Formats: sequence, structure tokens, C-alpha cells
Amino acid sequence: MDQAFAAAKAEWKPDAPGFLAIHHDIATYANGLFDYRRAETSARTAVTLAIARTGPNGAEQALVSQNLAVALAGMGQRNEAAAIFARIVPQLDAGADRAAAANAEIAYSDFEYTAGRPAAGLDHARRAATIARGADIPAGLKASALLRLADASRRALQFAEANAAADEAAAALKAAGGDTPPRLTLVRAAIAYEQGRLTRALDLVQQAEKAAIRPDPCDPTLATDVAQRRGTIHMIRRELPEASASFTTALAALAALKLGNNPREGEIVYGLAVVAGMSRDFDRSASLFDGVVGLARKAYGDGSEAEAQALMEKALMLGEAQRAKEGVAAAKAALAILERPVEQAPLTLAYAHASLGLVSRKAGDLPAAERELGLALTAFRDARGAKSFDLTPGLSALGEIALERRDAPRAETYFRRALAIQRRWGGDSALALGVTLSNLASARAAQGATGDALDRSQEAVDVLRKRLAIGEARPWNDAQAERRAARNILTRDLALTTAGVKPGEPVRGDAAVRRMLATNQLANAASTGGAIAQMATRLQAADPALGALLGERNDLSAEWRYIQDELVGSLAAGVEDDDARRDALLTRQQAVASRVAEIDAQLVVRNPRLDLLIKSRVVDLPDLQRTLRDGEAALAFTVADDATYVIAVRRDAAIAYRAALGRQEMTRLVESLRATLDPSRWKTELPTYDAAGAYRLFAALIAPANDFLQASDTLLVVPDGPLASLPFAVLVTEAPPAINGDAADYTKLAWLIRRAAIVNYPSIASIVALRAVEGGMAPRRTMLGVGGALFAGAANDNAQRGAILRGMARTRLADVGLLRQLTPLPETSDELGKIADSIGRSGAKLLLGRDASEAVIRSTPLEGFGVVVFATHGLVAGELSGYAEPALALTPPPVASSADDGLLSASEIALLRMRADWVILSACNTAADDGSPNAEPLSGLAKSFFYAGARSLLVTHWPVESDAAAIITSATVRRTAEGDTPAKALRKTAIDFIEDRDGSLKTHPFFWAPFSLTGG
Repeated sequence: MDQAFAAAKAEWKPDAPGFLAIHHDIATYANGLFDYRRAETSARTAVTLAIARTGPNGAEQALVSQNLAVALAGMGQRNEAAAIFARIVPQLDAGADRAAAANAEIAYSDFEYTAGRPAAGLDHARRAATIARGADIPAGLKASALLRLADASRRALQFAEANAAADEAAAALKAAGGDTPPRLTLVRAAIAYEQGRLTRALDLVQQAEKAAIRPDPCDPTLATDVAQRRGTIHMIRRELPEASASFTTALAALAALKLGNNPREGEIVYGLAVVAGMSRDFDRSASLFDGVVGLARKAYGDGSEAEAQALMEKALMLGEAQRAKEGVAAAKAALAILERPVEQAPLTLAYAHASLGLVSRKAGDLPAAERELGLALTAFRDARGAKSFDLTPGLSALGEIALERRDAPRAETYFRRALAIQRRWGGDSALALGVTLSNLASARAAQGATGDALDRSQEAVDVLRKRLAIGEARPWNDAQAERRAARNILTRDLALTTAGVKPGEPVRGDAAVRRMLATNQLANAASTGGAIAQMATRLQAADPALGALLGERNDLSAEWRYIQDELVGSLAAGVEDDDARRDALLTRQQAVASRVAEIDAQLVVRNPRLDLLIKSRVVDLPDLQRTLRDGEAALAFTVADDATYVIAVRRDAAIAYRAALGRQEMTRLVESLRATLDPSRWKTELPTYDAAGAYRLFAALIAPANDFLQASDTLLVVPDGPLASLPFAVLVTEAPPAINGDAADYTKLAWLIRRAAIVNYPSIASIVALRAVEGGMAPRRTMLGVGGALFAGAANDNAQRGAILRGMARTRLADVGLLRQLTPLPETSDELGKIADSIGRSGAKLLLGRDASEAVIRSTPLEGFGVVVFATHGLVAGELSGYAEPALALTPPPVASSADDGLLSASEIALLRMRADWVILSACNTAADDGSPNAEPLSGLAKSFFYAGARSLLVTHWPVESDAAAIITSATVRRTAEGDTPAKALRKTAIDFIEDRDGSLKTHPFFWAPFSLTGG
């Protein structure tokens, strides 16, 4: 193009008519490459030449002005572009050049969509297709117009029309003797994406990718578009590492075109910034948003609307990152740009005020938050009316501020206004609706309307129940934020249910107890579902018949969440024809939820244990009571910021109460106890146990139920939060005397384990589910032992364990270099030998050293072993995100692969087939890498072993003394073989130590309490 232009300038006279065509072609080509500045220059020259030739109203002027309008729109100068389109499109429609008319309608359709008017965009796309169907239109243009119609129809959720237009385009190309181009496949992928059929969309993108290997000079941005679409799909599916890689590929493809000032680069970097924020890599996200700002300045000049929008998004991200002061600075910078005379959409300034208000709220500047949110609300209301969806975030924030100021009537007014809008636009399962209902409940309670407050809170809880029936999202940042919001709703409901009741006093009425039991289970579900998606993915590959159902369920779950995002996101963006779009989205969402319920029913019939993995079930009180045996009582805990809620259930009765012990103090007490139990925390050889702290925990949490539990000799405990990192056996039931750490001191203490056997469960529902599917076990005197894995690290492995999990979040595979740096455990080989001797060497098989690997375990038939012991590091503590799962560390391979990366993860364990009475994990530590108690991931590991077929799981909470570990495990297994339940067998073994029956003086709970029983 440039060479032709240079040759023309050398050969032609300045007024040669060919210059008009060349400038028009240059503008067309530059617009196609998003080089809008160059396109504008050439288009303005072409317009000048056209007017000189045929006048200001001539057909040539209208034809070349289209390129000028496209270039101006691309540079953000929408007002001038809109005026040009409004003038030239009717003129071209009325003219004889039908191809020019079709092209103009296509361009006008794209412009209207980017301006936030999809209905107008669809109208112009339909006109373009109608024109293009004429006999004198080339096949390529006809296909292009039909593809634009398909794209516009899918944006308006007119999927039948979209697919029909795509089919018609394919037929037109075929009739002209052409193949199906990758661009058509990409449009079909976009249709599937808009429908929420994300797996189908990804398959189509892969087809387009294969077909686009060779560059197409007529479609130079195809490779960029394919990679960007792939990145968007992965982002919606919460496959964030893959999304980041795809966006990076899109940038590389764009760079290869060697374009000038290109706004597409900013769009792609924006996607990377969003992915980084979702991945909790907030520093990288901030840096990328700064990059978007720089690219906006390069493309549009300093102080553009695009720059301000990037700053607003950065501000909101920083608020989520708990860096609100930086967020305020970014929001103020955006506002400063938009308050100057800069071309912008009608409500961009309002969004800037809203962003500044929201981050000011997080920064604690309530006056600024109220001022900015008030300005935003006024602008939204004036532009769109009192029921605009844009009003809801501001109304909710102002309501929360009013609650903080103890102005409950004013808060209620704000919440009710938000609620009316949310019910209209967002459906009945939007998390924001649940948050508003819960906030309204607090406002009503503050005004003494307890009954209405409980009703509103129950509505909020019901919203969460519907969401959890679909399944939980992979735990990236947005899912973690959702989990926090859900947890707040649930603990607030527990607080309302126990309002007016003193700590330790039981709530009145069976209805209140049943309500608290249900809420407790939802709170547990909202904290422990991170590995479910990963497990389901692996199960698809292991069982093709089951995989079809699981694959469909996963797709439907992703589609349901995508629709929910669209209900909020697209409406908040201010598109027109909201009613039709909302109705279409809600209808599809209801159909998805119905199909998910059908699939769940089929899955449970195929394998009842699947209910433990796929979603978090809530069981009613009678179902739990029918499961309990004589002498058993279940204890379930929910730890909130300012209190802990306890439900105690026997076969014949149930009570619930509030304990005046919040999360912070609970964590401090558990850490204090663990500091005297975990040798990695010791400053002396064997510190004196914190018996007073153990009694304080018991007095607050369990003592209120002493009378209720008097006849119970077995406690089924569902712990929560920091309690999951402490075996309840170490609690003390009577105020202890002062002790100096002598062995006899510990014998005299009133340990809870003396009163009752204790067994943990991941959830209330797991008690019911596991007991419903108990089956035949392998011979009890057979054992598989795995230990002595080859590690080469230093003495303290905590930091390495945390680093391994954080790495897995983004890569799916373990870093074998980090894995090798775990602390060696040579004593585990001896420990396994002692256990094998106690069970009987003839029935034992040991996998030690190099044989303690994923590959060997996978090739070993496990169904023949009644006891399976993993004497190796367990990664069962800390906060999980992304692809990270709880796992067992084994001998690392030379190179990580999907078959063997040195970690046997929860989703891989679920694929094993066992019939073991016992799975013993004898080298776990339930403290996170910073020493804090956080064993939440352990429940995911337990669920996987139960799904694999194990009956009971025996897990250590801290590094165990080797001789004690061998005695505890072998004696407990032996007593179970003699007829004791697993819980009672473990209890008797612990009491042997407490009573010092072997004269070893190992009465300190460090020796006898490290193992906690889960299930059985």
C-alpha cells in the first residue's frame, strides 16, 4: 500500500483522480489494523478530494466518510463519528451502490454496539444482511454481512437468529467455492460463549486456531482475535493461568503486525490486569493497569476517557487488595481527567464518582464516600431513572455507612431501594441480593423488629443455598471474596437467631435449633469447596460413563455463574433493551439450575459418595439424628468474628447456643496450645502444656452442653476455622491446678479424651453420607506403608510447604525443585517397620525411598490392604487458591508431569480404589507456613480418601515422636480388629499413655494426642 502510494505521488499530478481511491484504500486498511490516526489522516484527505469532485452531498463523499467515522470512533471521538454515520448511512442506503450501503450498515452496527446500544446495532446488522442478500453482492461481502448479523444477534441473546446467520454465511461461502474460514468458526465460538456453553466455545476456538496457523493477509488480526477470545473464555471459566497465557499470546500476535498506536493492545493488557487481580497478584495487576494507562495515552493522547476507565478499574482492584489509600489516589486521578472537557460517554463521570466513593468507604473516609456516592446516584437517577441497576452498589454502600453511624432507619431506606432494583434485574440467586437482604435484616434488628429481621435474614440464607446447589467456583480472588460475603451473611443469621440469649444458654425452640444447624452447614460449605472442581475434572477422565455427566455438570455450573455475571455486569454497563436481555438470561439460568438438579440425582444413584465431592449438601436434623448411634453426640461449630456458635445433637434431642469466643481470641488460644505441642515451635525441650488455655476453650465451647452430653461416650465433631488444627482430645474439662510439667501432672488432669471418644467429620452431611455407604473392607491385618521419600531440605519445612501450594495455584503441577527441599523424614522407614511388625510382616508391603512415588502407588492394587499408611509430609494447612489442592508429598520425579509431579493431590486420591479400614497420615502438620492454625484443606483431603473407599482417616497435627507414632497406630489398629470402634480404640490408646502404663513417662499430650481421627 505504501509503495503504491509513493509511486503514485511520483507519477501523477496532484489533482489526479486516482489519489482519492488510494487514500480511501489506505484508510480502509489502517482501520482494519486499528491504526486509527493514520486512517483518520487518509480519510480526511479522501473526503476533501471527494467534496472537490462531486460536492458535499455526493455519493463519493458519503462513501469515503465512512472510514473517517470508523477512525474517529476508534479514537474515542464518538460524537463526531455518530454525526457522520447519521448523515451518510441513509444517503448510501438510498444510492445505487448496494455494496457500499451494506458496508456502511456493517460499520454503523459495530459503532452502535461499542456505544452501548445493542438493539440499534442489531437493527443495522439486519439491514446490512438484507442488502447483502441481493443478487449483485459478492459472496465475500454477503458472508461478512451475515457474520456481522450473527455477532450482533448473539450479543442481543438472539441465538436462533445468530446461528441461522452463521449457517447462511457458511452456505454463501460454500456456494462460491470457498472453505469455512477461521473467522466464521470464531463467530460460532462467540455464540457458544454468549450462551454459556464454554467448553463448546473453547473447542471452536481451538478449531479456529488450527485453521489460522498460516497468516491471512486479508484478515491480519485473526490470530490476535483467536488468542484473545481463548483468554476471555479461560478467564470466565476461572482457568486463570491459561487465560494469562492466552492474552500473552494475543499480545505477541499483535506485536508481530508492527502496528502504530493501537488501542487493541490496551484491551489485551487490561485482560491481563484483571486476571492478575483475580489471581491475588495485586502488585502485578497494579503494574498492568499502569501499562493500560500508558497505552491509552499513546493511542488517544493524555487525559482520555480510556485512561480514566483504566484508573477506575485499578482503584477498585486496590480496594479489594486492602490498599484503599492507593485506590483513592487512582480514583481521584480518573475523576480529575473526566472533570475536564474530554469526550466521554454520558455516565462515565458518574462511574468515576462511584469508584471514588466505594474505595473511600474502604479507606474509612465516610464523609468522602457519602459525598461521591451521592453525586453518582444523582447522575444515574437523572439519566436512567430511579430503578437503574447502576444505583445498587452506591445504595448498598450508603446503607452500610448509615448502619455504622447507627442510623438504622436511614440504612433501611437505602437497603430497600437497592433491594427493589436487585429483585427486578438480578434474579433470586445473586450474591449481592443476599448481602442486601442480610444488611436489611441488621437494620430491622437495630430498630427492634426482630421477627422481620429473621425473615429477611432467612431470605438471604436461601439465596446462598441456591448458589451452593450449583457448586462452588474455583477459589481465585473473586470466589474468595464471595466466600467472605457468604460467611458474613451466615454468621449474621446465627447472631440474629441467638439474639437476646446469654452466652452458653440454649436457644429456645426446635425451629431455632434446626435453623442454626442448616446455617452451620452452609457456613461449612462456603469454606471447604475449593478442590471440588479439580476433583470433578479428574473423575471425568477416570470413568468415561460418569465423565459425560460430570462434564455436563461442570459446564452448566460455569454457565450458571456466567449468566449471573452477565445479569449484573451487562446491566451495570448500561446497555439498552434491558428487559428482554434480563428475561432471556433468567429463563436460561432457571433451565440450567433444573438440569443441574437432574444430573445430581443421577450422580448420587450411580455413586452415593459423589455427593461428598460435587456439592455441599445440607441435611435436616431428623436425618442426622437417625444416623447417630446410641451414646453418640454430634458437635458442630461455626467460628465468627465475635462469637462461636455450637450445635449439639443426640438421637433424641438437640441444643444450640452461642459461645462468647470470637475468631481472634480463638486463634490466639489454639496457637498457645499448639506452641506447647508442636516441636517446630519449641524454645525448650518439652514445654509445659497450657492446661489453663485448654480448660478455657472447653469452658466456652463445650461446658454449656455438659448436662446434655453426660450420657454420650463418643463425640462426632465438625470443627471450624482454627479448631480444625487442634485435636479436641487435648481439652481439659475441669479447672486445672498449677502444673510444672512433671509426667504425673498430666496424669491428674481431666482430659476430654477420658470422658469420651472423639472423631472428626468434614461436615454434618458427611456423617450421614459416609454411614449410608459403608461397605466391605479389606482384611484388617494387611498393610501398605509409604515413607522415606527422598527429600533434601533443611529442618523446617513450613515455608517450603506454603511455597509449593502457592506455585500449584497457577501451574497445576508441583515445582519439583521446591518439593526436593522438604525436610527429609528418615525415621519414617523405622516407624513403618514397627507398624508392620505389630500388624504382621507377612501381610505388609512397604514402599520406601524411590518406591514412595506417585507412579508406584498408582500401579499398586490398593483394594487388598486394610491399613494404608503415608508417613510423609502432608500439605493440609494454609489458604488454597486456584488449582492448589491439599496433597501428600512423595519422592519427586526428575521432571514434573501430569502423571507424576511428586504430589498425590486430593483429586488424584479420589481416583484411587481402596477398601481400607484405616488410612494413616503420620507426618502432617495442620499449622500454615506462618505458624497459624489453618487446617481447612484437610477436609478436602479427607473427602477424597472417603470417596476412594477408606473408612477412617488418622491424621497427625504436628511432627510425632517416632516410637509414640508406632505404638499409637499399631495399638489403635489392633484394638479395632478386636472389636472396638476406631474412636474408642484411639481413646483407649491415648489413656494408656496418660496413665503411663508402660512406664515411659510419655504423659505429655505431645506424645499421645498428635493423631486425630476423621470418619469411622
